[in-house]
Amino acid sequence: MSALLLARSRGLRCCWSRQPPALGLRTTRSFSSGVSRDNSEGKTNAAVRVRYAPSPTGYLHLGGLRTALFNYLFAKSSGGQFLLRIEDTDKRLQKLRESQTRHGEATMYDRACLGLEDKEVEARVARGEPHTIRLKIPEGKTVVKDLLRGYVQFEHAGIDDQVLMKSDGYPTYHLANVVDDHAMHISHVIRGEEWLPSTPKHVILYKALGFEAPTFSIDHVNKAGSVVNVERLRWINSRHVRALFAEETATDEHKQAVVNDVLPMIASALEEVGLPSAPNDVVNQFGLDYVWRAMDLMKERVSALPEFGPLCVPFFAAPDLSSAVAQDMKAKYVDENTSDLVNDVRSALRDLSDEDFKPDVITKSIKAVAKSRKLGLKKVLMPIRYYLTGMDVGAGLGDTIELLGKETVLNRLTLD
Repeated sequence: MSALLLARSRGLRCCWSRQPPALGLRTTRSFSSGVSRDNSEGKTNAAVRVRYAPSPTGYLHLGGLRTALFNYLFAKSSGGQFLLRIEDTDKRLQKLRESQTRHGEATMYDRACLGLEDKEVEARVARGEPHTIRLKIPEGKTVVKDLLRGYVQFEHAGIDDQVLMKSDGYPTYHLANVVDDHAMHISHVIRGEEWLPSTPKHVILYKALGFEAPTFSIDHVNKAGSVVNVERLRWINSRHVRALFAEETATDEHKQAVVNDVLPMIASALEEVGLPSAPNDVVNQFGLDYVWRAMDLMKERVSALPEFGPLCVPFFAAPDLSSAVAQDMKAKYVDENTSDLVNDVRSALRDLSDEDFKPDVITKSIKAVAKSRKLGLKKVLMPIRYYLTGMDVGAGLGDTIELLGKETVLNRLTLD
């Protein structure tokens, strides 16, 4: 693949000889503080106009959310505008280079096509040979005044000739980023630590295009990376998980939406026991209310959606009593007297009418067995939990037994 290297702004303008594709979507939030604006052309007279453009690949991570929050608060405190920009540029090459860097591999372009004569370049382009357009990095260095770090110097010797237009005619992230920021009148670029090495590339490109560069970074922010208390984060997330199952919002539509969100997260756990993993298939087999109730019973034990998997599977399939957890339970709670104990509990549950097969009555029946055998309640509950779920944690046993249903419970407690 040949390459055209552009050393002057005249050449850079050539990359727009064909109409570029749309680079993304955007939405704007304005904060008024007596600053005049003209939004008819997407322009503004406000001193501050910032944007957040999440990565088009993968889920939003905490660092990205932190950057978005800084942008939002900076715009709000300054009476400016905060824009959310959804970009659809291909970051495959960027990810490739990041991988090469991690493995200590060379990533610099060798300028193999820089010496081509203009006539040869024009002829090869006319023949339709695939080619890219690169930014030729000049010799020297770039000094950037970062509001947080002060003056930061970048030696050009370590900066690659960046691809601006790919062979398919689409712009790369770096070109799209600079052009969009200029077109959207972005005044300040506030971004994460990982983007600092890209700053000199963008400054050089701004100059080559004849654009005024925005102000980079932000002051009054600790320059250290964010420190995350994982346990605190899990606790916060557990509050959100529980809120999903609030009784006041539990309409059929809400239930379906939550179930559709959770089931893909536990697909592997379902597939391991031979169950369908597609949400519609699971709901069709067990019913929406049953799936919802299984998740609702386990919400107190969950701080992230994938954790529903092992906890909910026993409601859909027989427990795996060969698992490490189940084997540990067996060693602790099952002995030569367990069979008779389980049979007594089974008989007590079997004698309950359908109307009495409720959590409180079920619990009273199990307590009665424990009392008759002069055993502590835990010594009765844990063997029963072992045979019903194979899990040493879970919802109350009365609730678990009610949801499983009498037939399933009696079958799982049949030890002969």
